[in-house]
Amino acid sequence: MGCARMKYNEGRDRSLRRRAIMTFPQKPKSILMVVRPDAPSASDAAITIARWLRDKHDVGVLFEKNTRRADLTRFGDFHEASDAPVVDLCVTLGGDGTVLHAASLFPDDAPLPPVLPFAAGSLGFLTPFSTNAFEDTLSRILGQSPGDETALHCTLHSRKRCRWELASSAGDGAAPPRVTNVLNEVAVMNVVGGSGMSIEVPRTPPIGDFAAAWRSGLASLFLHVDGQYVACMRGDGLLVATGTGSTAYALAAGGPCVSPSVPCTLVVPVSPHTLSCRPLVLPELATIRVEVGEGGGARAVLDGRHAVPLSTGDALVVEPTVHHLPVLTQRRHDGDWYGALTDKLGWSLT
Repeated sequence: MGCARMKYNEGRDRSLRRRAIMTFPQKPKSILMVVRPDAPSASDAAITIARWLRDKHDVGVLFEKNTRRADLTRFGDFHEASDAPVVDLCVTLGGDGTVLHAASLFPDDAPLPPVLPFAAGSLGFLTPFSTNAFEDTLSRILGQSPGDETALHCTLHSRKRCRWELASSAGDGAAPPRVTNVLNEVAVMNVVGGSGMSIEVPRTPPIGDFAAAWRSGLASLFLHVDGQYVACMRGDGLLVATGTGSTAYALAAGGPCVSPSVPCTLVVPVSPHTLSCRPLVLPELATIRVEVGEGGGARAVLDGRHAVPLSTGDALVVEPTVHHLPVLTQRRHDGDWYGALTDKLGWSLT
C-alpha cells in the first residue's frame, strides 16, 4: 500500500465470518427439544429421540413448555432464566418457524447453543435433516462416529437487536419490551393503533380477525441509516430483514433471495405508494431507525410472533447483535440453501 495506512472504524468484536465446521470435543450434557406443537408426528419423533438420548447415552433432555405432554413427565422442563446458559445443543422438529421459536428462547445477546434442525414442517430452508436418520446424525455429535465423521458443517445466522424509542406513554397497558432480538425480520406495518402493550400473534390467526387489524390508509415511515436520513416511505409498511429472513416475508414483498452466509441487512417496502421505492441491501453493521410519521397507527411485528403498537413519533431502532445463531447443515457452505431453492421453491423444475 506504499505510504498509505488503513485503520478500520468498525468494531472487531463482530466477525463477518459465517461458515464453520463444528465439532463436539465433549459429549453434550443437556439437550433442549423444541417441537412444532400442532404436528403429532413431530411430537412422536421427539419422544423417540429423547428416549434414545436418555437411555442409550445418558444425556439430559429438556422439553420446551409448548410441547408438554403426559408421556414427557420423565423429562425436564426448560426454564429460560435458569436453563438457557447450560443448554449444549438445541434440537428442533418442525419447519423454519420452529427454529425461529427456538431462537426466541434465548433472548439475550449472548453465545447461543448450536441448533440441529429436523424437518417436520411444510417449508423449511433451515431444516435439512431427516428424523429417519436421527441416530446417525446425533451419533456424530455424541462422539460415537469414527474419525472426522464427528464434524458437522455449520452456518452462523445473524440476528437483529430491536429497541424502541417511544415518544408517547405506554398507554393503559403494560409497557412493551424495550429490546428484542429477531432472526428473520421486524415488520413495521400500518395498522389500527393498540393499547401500547406487547401482544402475542397466533401462528394461524383467524382470517377475519387478521383482516380487521389492517386499514386502507398509507403508513408514513421515516428511514434513517447510520444517522443519515434516507427517505419517507409511504405504503403498507416496511421490513427490516436478515439474510436468513430474505426467503420469508421479505421474499413475498418483492425482496431478493440472499444466502444466509452473506452479512447484510435488507430494507424492503411493503406495497409502496411509488414504483421508485425499491428494496435496499445494506451493510450488516448498519444501524437502521424507522420513525412513525403523522397518522400514527403502526405496529412492529417481530418474526411474525410478537407485536408492539407504535404511535406518531415512536421509532424502532434495528442494530446488529454480537452473537449469531449457529445452525448445523448437511452440506458445506450454503449447499442446503441452494438445494432449497429447487426443492422448496421449485426453481428449475419442468
